[in-house]
Amino acid sequence: MKLTARLGSLALIFALAAPSSAFAHHKEDIADLAEKVLPAIVSVITHITPKNIATKSAPESSPKDPSNELPDKTLKPQETPLTSGGSGIIIDGDNGYIVTNSHVTQAGDKYTVVLQNGETFEAKMVGTDERGDITVLQVNTGYKLPEASLGNSDNLRVGEHVIAVGNPFAHLPGSVSVGIISGLHRNININPTDDFIQTDAAINSGNSGGPLYNFHGEAIGINTAIYSPMNSGSIGINFAIPINIVKDIATQLIKYGEVHRGGLGIVVTDIMDEHVEKLKLKKAEGVVIAQIVNGSPAAKAGLNINDVILGFNDNPVKNTRDLVLALSKLETEQSVNITVLRNGKEITLPITIEMKKENAAHVPPPSSFQPPALSN
Repeated sequence: MKLTARLGSLALIFALAAPSSAFAHHKEDIADLAEKVLPAIVSVITHITPKNIATKSAPESSPKDPSNELPDKTLKPQETPLTSGGSGIIIDGDNGYIVTNSHVTQAGDKYTVVLQNGETFEAKMVGTDERGDITVLQVNTGYKLPEASLGNSDNLRVGEHVIAVGNPFAHLPGSVSVGIISGLHRNININPTDDFIQTDAAINSGNSGGPLYNFHGEAIGINTAIYSPMNSGSIGINFAIPINIVKDIATQLIKYGEVHRGGLGIVVTDIMDEHVEKLKLKKAEGVVIAQIVNGSPAAKAGLNINDVILGFNDNPVKNTRDLVLALSKLETEQSVNITVLRNGKEITLPITIEMKKENAAHVPPPSSFQPPALSN
């Protein structure tokens, strides 16, 4: 799947993994860890008919085309159906639920899951969330599947050792690579709620949807993208969706078949130098409310245009990204506090999150990191 138009000129390739690091003193630990976690990893094969390619972007890498360079994105009806491969992780062995990336399953008509023992099952699409890049599939095996232990991505530290597991190039299942957590809370401008884990554990095309594990054997992320200038492949700058975000999305997909995102009904802008004196601010932090939708949660809570949001749900808000991330973690109908500066005085108001309407005003994404190109 090519996403070049979405980002600028750098190349973020979906499906991660970087060169494996040599930790001689960890050799046995890594081998034991790999043996422990591998049974919960699957290969995901997406079957695509030409009629779908004409209207949807092609997904992840294809086993028949490891370079992921499809000759024609708008295939003619008489052309041969395609298959595309990625990775996945079993999160519920009793019910057969499997998580992968949505770009792995995009444009698919049906899906096949291959277990580590080679068994193959047709999978049902439970739900997919393109904004969060998460899909939940389900297989019916007739027996309980081995499931992954899911960790807490809020407790991660830069420098922790990790392993990435997946199916690189769609025909090397069960591949393991080793690295560390290189960074946290990375914004790579795929969507407004980017909050990626950065790792140097080797990830390549086909690894998308596979897990990133800590050395306790807990999945702490889903491998999703690599930074690849000039389409040069993995250079050790790779990104995974934190598992806590994955859990929230997967729970809603299983429950509703879609993700219910909340909205405030406002348009905001970051604080500029001209706002500081005009709004009696001590420093250029917070976001200014520029518009309020009639009848929205913001209107009902009594917010005003030119209010400066300083806190949301007990989290400080320094810029639009802080607000977007805090809002993305809430469920609809949840009531929280919002702190604003109005006429030089701080006030705190209760606000109830409502389902975001497609035509409602939204918080614009921040413009910090602008990689040039996103491709598969």
